[in-house]
Amino acid sequence: MPSKSYALERGGPDRVGVSWDGAFKNVALAFDAAPLGSFATAKELETLQSLPLPDGSRLEVAIAKFGPFPELRIARDGEALPGTSGDPQTRLEGAANMLFAVAALNVAVGLIAAIGNIGFLQSIGIGWGSVAAGALYAGLAALVKRRSTAALAVAVTLFVLDGVFTFVVAAEAKVSPPIGGLVARLFFLMPMVRGFSAIRELQKPPRRRVARPARPRQAAARPAASPSPAAVPAATPAQPPPPSAVRTFTGEAEKRRLAMSERMSAPAPTVAGRRIETKGTAVSVDTARKALRFIAHKIEIAETGLKVTLPNGEVREVPFAAVARIVARQLPPDPPWEGAFLIDAAPSSGSASGPDPVRIFATTSVNYAAIPGGGSTSRLENTRKLAAFLRDRCPAAVVDEATAEFIRGPKVPRRFANMAQFIEYDATYG
Repeated sequence: MPSKSYALERGGPDRVGVSWDGAFKNVALAFDAAPLGSFATAKELETLQSLPLPDGSRLEVAIAKFGPFPELRIARDGEALPGTSGDPQTRLEGAANMLFAVAALNVAVGLIAAIGNIGFLQSIGIGWGSVAAGALYAGLAALVKRRSTAALAVAVTLFVLDGVFTFVVAAEAKVSPPIGGLVARLFFLMPMVRGFSAIRELQKPPRRRVARPARPRQAAARPAASPSPAAVPAATPAQPPPPSAVRTFTGEAEKRRLAMSERMSAPAPTVAGRRIETKGTAVSVDTARKALRFIAHKIEIAETGLKVTLPNGEVREVPFAAVARIVARQLPPDPPWEGAFLIDAAPSSGSASGPDPVRIFATTSVNYAAIPGGGSTSRLENTRKLAAFLRDRCPAAVVDEATAEFIRGPKVPRRFANMAQFIEYDATYG
């Protein structure tokens, strides 16, 4: 079973581990040696999967195609982990190393043809000229490692022309053209071409990562000893309880708080009378899904609106023209919310599709390919694209400033500071 480990930041310690069986089956991810998530088949990773990290950021995993070959992409909040296939530095080194390999191959074959006086190779133009070409490729590869777009362009052009020249010479010499060699050149060319986008990305200013609050540790529950009166100084004022302990709600907000608490405190599932111990992101996200209202199971973007499938199988048709409000937010980073993104598209009160908002959550399946420009491997960017798409297609919708700022990018949506804020917001939907 192949396995690799990666750092979250370049030069940092390896913290993310990944292992898999052939063809990306049974992919398992770990963070600091603790299991993070697993996927039994490659098909599960054809759509982006997001796993929360302890600092509130999200690890994004997907399988992408590089030519005919699949590769595993791993990113943190949309930024590829150093050393992974999506990392621009890795792609640049791949382009430079391929040029070094072409240089070594040209020198080796050229020397064999020239010194060994091999007529077949000389008849198709291989000899001392190949040795000189190898030296030139090596020099260009060294410049490419220094992020020279011009050197990469010259190297790719020479490589293509060299292939054409070899084919023409073989044809003039009435020798069977080296089809295998030409096919090999195509595979050599693919990583070279990837170097252009890698250089462009590396020349951009580095992203500034917003510091995230550390997730609070939960103390073990145990009976507290009652202090004697002498142990408490008389002059010490009583400490106020935390805000969450004194926060009270009224009306609809209080009903929402009680309903949410009841759902989150539901007993653990059992099989044959035995309690199932559940851990991991999937369980956490599923707990959040069950605690929230209006979550859509599936969203299909159609020409005139959204086809919404609810968890109970009910289907709603929500025309774009009926959407009166669009809100994009991020939930708090503590479990089970894990800093997940959500988008609410709320119809007007008199809409035939009903007043309930369409709530798009981490568990909602969306055909992002229907959005102009297609989907992304980043859940953050998919959320941004969907919010922008809804804003553009829903002319009557009100978009608050926080959502508009998120659409403009590149920041994440505004976060609810705690679930008290979210409950007050959620209660506005009645």
